[in-house]
Amino acid sequence: MSVASRRPPSSAVKHADGHAYTEEEKVGFVDYINSRLANDPDVADIVPIEKSNLDIIPAVQQSVLLNKLLHKLFPDKVDLNKVIVNAKMNMFESIQN
Repeated sequence: MSVASRRPPSSAVKHADGHAYTEEEKVGFVDYINSRLANDPDVADIVPIEKSNLDIIPAVQQSVLLNKLLHKLFPDKVDLNKVIVNAKMNMFESIQN
């Protein structure tokens, strides 16, 4: 893969940390997450995620949403009994997840 093929398209949102994504990618991810976790009570305060802004960023920071999504995709790989589900999670709980 050449360097040119790894560059994000000019329409991509670029962040200082090197991440880049297009609006279409963000909307696709948000739609997918919303559809997979729509009825999950543990993430009811997060889902549905608004796709017209950057609500996805804080939604994934505490890791509960990501763990739930990974469990939906790979049920044998994520032990939800070890996931801390707490609306006011501290930094250490978030890292543990």
